[in-house]
Amino acid sequence: IGQLGLYYLAEYADRFGYYKPEVYDADDEQRNYGKITDVLQNGANDVYVIKGDREYLVPAIPDVVISTDIDSNIMLIRPLEGLFD
Repeated sequence: IGQLGLYYLAEYADRFGYYKPEVYDADDEQRNYGKITDVLQNGANDVYVIKGDREYLVPAIPDVVISTDIDSNIMLIRPLEGLFD
């Protein structure tokens, strides 16, 4: 499955409650942002809603979503500068 296929799989599975990965920082895997709780459809690209110590909105684009491991239920992201400010 390519990166785009993973986006669609995560979106489909999330909507039906099968796949809610833990989201970690790709550069610091000790940094856990929380779990994906929803997928917003926004014309240009989907946006993952991640809830942890606060709510984060993360664009589902290759520059941000580095990898998705379905078996381990983990997604690694690299937030764009200023995304969480």
